[in-house]
Amino acid sequence: MIKTVVNDPFLSSRIAHLYANREDLKLANPQASFPFVSQEWNAIFGANSQNTSLLFEQENQIIGHCALLVKEELLFLCFVILIPEWRGKKLARQILKETEEFVRLNYIHRELHLHVNKSNEKARKLYESSGYRQVWENSDNIQMKKSLYSSEQDFLIV
Repeated sequence: MIKTVVNDPFLSSRIAHLYANREDLKLANPQASFPFVSQEWNAIFGANSQNTSLLFEQENQIIGHCALLVKEELLFLCFVILIPEWRGKKLARQILKETEEFVRLNYIHRELHLHVNKSNEKARKLYESSGYRQVWENSDNIQMKKSLYSSEQDFLIV
């Protein structure tokens, strides 16, 4: 069973090994320098107190990561990654579900947005099959979003 852990306070050292491969890093964060530069990642999570780094553990090892970043009132799912030896085991879908539940419990946002590189066919298909729909595209990326509530009745204001 996968365990979700909030990386708070944010420690870049906990995720550096996940982005050790240049191609993986560029798919997860095209603007990032290679090799992994801690200061860049610290700046991302220090830019907004609502930004969250989620770690995914299996067998006491950090095997995945994703981030939730607030940008102009929208909430974005970013930097999604699983280490290679854990890919192809349906864990990415589980990570998405865990992240969506985390958002429902910890954010006021009703939708989750993401960007996926057009060349990342596996990720695009995963997102589409998980309920994300295309909002727009440019020459490199597709922006997608998903409503986290199936109806107004599911959305409770406390």
